[in-house]
Amino acid sequence: MFRLTPDVMSSFGMNHFLDDFGYKAMTYTSGVSRGLSICTASLMGVFQAVAVSPGHSKWAWLKSKVSMCISPSFLSCWLMNLLIYIQIVMGLQAKIFTTVGFGYSQVYCQMKHNELHYPAALRRVLVIRNLLFVVLMVLSSIYVVNLLHRHRRRTQHVPSPRLSSGPSPESQATHSVLC
Repeated sequence: MFRLTPDVMSSFGMNHFLDDFGYKAMTYTSGVSRGLSICTASLMGVFQAVAVSPGHSKWAWLKSKVSMCISPSFLSCWLMNLLIYIQIVMGLQAKIFTTVGFGYSQVYCQMKHNELHYPAALRRVLVIRNLLFVVLMVLSSIYVVNLLHRHRRRTQHVPSPRLSSGPSPESQATHSVLC
C-alpha cells in the first residue's frame, strides 16, 4: 500500500506530491510494516504451537509462561524493526532528478551518496532476521502438523458417533494449518 502511493498519485498527474519527509515516512512505514508482518506471523505460530502442545511434552514448562511472553516479544519485534529501518531512512532523499545513485533507489527517492555507512552489515541483519523468523514459523508449523498427525493415529481406532463420510476434524485441522 505504501510503496504504490507515489505511483497511484503520479497516474493522477501529481508527480512529486510528497516532500523529502513524506518519502522518508512512507519508506519507513513500508519497511517497518513488512518486517512486523513476518515477525508477528512467526511469533503467533510459535505461541500457537506451545499452546496446543500436550501437557506431558517438553514444552509443558513453557505453556504456563507463554502468556507473560507475548507482550514483550511483540514489543521487541517493534523495537527491532524500528531500529533497523531508521538507518535506511536517514540516508534517503526525495529524488527530483532521474539518475540512479549507489544503494537504495526507488522511483521517487534514493539513497544519498555514501550515506549508508554499513550497507553489507544492514543487509546481513535483514537477511538474518528474515531467515530466523521464517525458520521459526516453519518449525512451529511442522510441530503442530506432527502433533495433529500423532493425535489422529492414536484416535483412529476410536469409533465416531458421526455418520458423515466427510473428512475427520483432525484432517480438517491439519488442512487449515497447512493452508
